[in-house]
Amino acid sequence: MVYIIQKTVNLIIKYSMSSCIFGRLPSISRYHCIILWSHGLPYADEVVSALEDDPDFDIIMLRIERGFSVPKFVDAVYACDTVPLQHLTDKNKYLKILPAEALFIFIKNNAPDEVPAGAPPFRKVQCRKMVAFKQFFREKYNPRVNGELTHDHVIHATDYESQTDYLLKLLGYAEGIRIFETRAPIYVPYHIQWTGQYRIESLPLTSLRASILFRDNEGVVTTKPVEIQETPHFVGIANPEVYANYLAEFRYIYLCDHYSLKKFALLQQSDIADVVTSNPVLTVQSDTHYTILDGVHRACVAMAVGIQKISAVIFHEH
Repeated sequence: MVYIIQKTVNLIIKYSMSSCIFGRLPSISRYHCIILWSHGLPYADEVVSALEDDPDFDIIMLRIERGFSVPKFVDAVYACDTVPLQHLTDKNKYLKILPAEALFIFIKNNAPDEVPAGAPPFRKVQCRKMVAFKQFFREKYNPRVNGELTHDHVIHATDYESQTDYLLKLLGYAEGIRIFETRAPIYVPYHIQWTGQYRIESLPLTSLRASILFRDNEGVVTTKPVEIQETPHFVGIANPEVYANYLAEFRYIYLCDHYSLKKFALLQQSDIADVVTSNPVLTVQSDTHYTILDGVHRACVAMAVGIQKISAVIFHEH
């Protein structure tokens, strides 16, 4: 009888805590958040590359936070953790003396491997895949004292979706993980508002403009529309250093989608027919041109191989 009750409790935990909202049926995927604290930031490229290499992970958003009150922010981040308070206090003591800087990486895990972990009343669900991922980097990069690995973790990762939902709200996204679940018949990134009003056309690449980031002499960052062939993306196809420098200057602060040299290189190796038709660029029309909301990389690759037109979604403004 005790076994049956415990088994039932385990199932309730598994199918409620791992959902972003209690009462919602679990899907086959899960959203996770990985945090690199300031002493883990030197390894950000390696962490992102490892995520890219895993076919089960889709990187959705990468956002760096700076200038926060470290003790308050650390307490807020771990407030949703299902572990004894004293354990949290001991574990996070080191974080409160670190610089106020952290990188949040939100991913979609398409093959979660969830199991109950811990003893009641602190029993919770853990994804073994995520545990293994963060443990690999902890063992590799956590500080060592007298040759012994410390628990001053360079990396943290959520165990279940409600924690990811909580962290998104902590960062100012009031809808939590719902921002990643746009109900649209086409792919629309989380940062583009879905109006439901659109049409699909084949547009000349010469009619498209990309909003490119620039930093002026006073350090102020602005955007301006430029033709496809003038973007650092297009120039970077022949000279990757140009695109690399653009990413290095603006990523994680102004560019929070998943961009990387590796990802762009793979796009350039893709079947061009898929590039121009399977995933249309998203645009909005102005008097003289169409501004790309999503798909600058695809447009650049198409132009680089001589394509004249590309499939595009044109959003209708209210």
